[in-house]
Amino acid sequence: MRRLKEAMFILLGAAVLGYVIAFPVSSYQAWLKLSLIGLGILLVNILAKKILAYKLGCELEIKPWNFERYGFDRAQYFSREIPAWLIVPILAVWIGLGSIWWLVVSTFEVHATLRRVGRKFAEVTEWDIALIAALGIIANLIVAIAASAMGHQKIAFASLWFVFFNMLPFPAYDGGRIFFGGRIFWVFMFTLSLAVIILLHIAANPFITILTALITSIIAAVLFYSLGKR
Repeated sequence: MRRLKEAMFILLGAAVLGYVIAFPVSSYQAWLKLSLIGLGILLVNILAKKILAYKLGCELEIKPWNFERYGFDRAQYFSREIPAWLIVPILAVWIGLGSIWWLVVSTFEVHATLRRVGRKFAEVTEWDIALIAALGIIANLIVAIAASAMGHQKIAFASLWFVFFNMLPFPAYDGGRIFFGGRIFWVFMFTLSLAVIILLHIAANPFITILTALITSIIAAVLFYSLGKR
């Protein structure tokens, strides 16, 4: 039953992504076509995370991104969860008149399984979760670079918008999971993502894009670490 709910949400999330990418929607056919691109982006991210979670002896569950609270106090919870996965992307594309593609609709939870019991650390750590989230981002970046090299710019740019917003350090996002797993690691991943986004927009070739992005992200992480030591 849980797997069915997860699959149904992924399809609904893909439909929302398709609407955002297609805005203003000219036809149902265009919406459907771009929803398939949205589905591909989600599946790449989710499958990469699920594979690593399995390797780490965990199970990863995909959930809709909802607003659950309006403050930091324990009593400051909404009586019912607000579907941010539906509201925020649509409001962003309306307000931006199609220029802002907020393509984040999902979050995830990681649970340890019996296969993890024999490990030194049986509990799932924040670093484990950060690694899982980072692999999802890396998978989307690889797809963006490959799509750009093959001339599929719609897929490339949609993947890059997905990565950009997902790397924001919000608790429910991949970026938030990476941030809480290690700030230096987040600086590395955010710089890597931003560098790829910029370089692909100026039509750099794949090899130069990857090499420059890696060098830039390493420098940024080292500088951040050095500044933190002072």
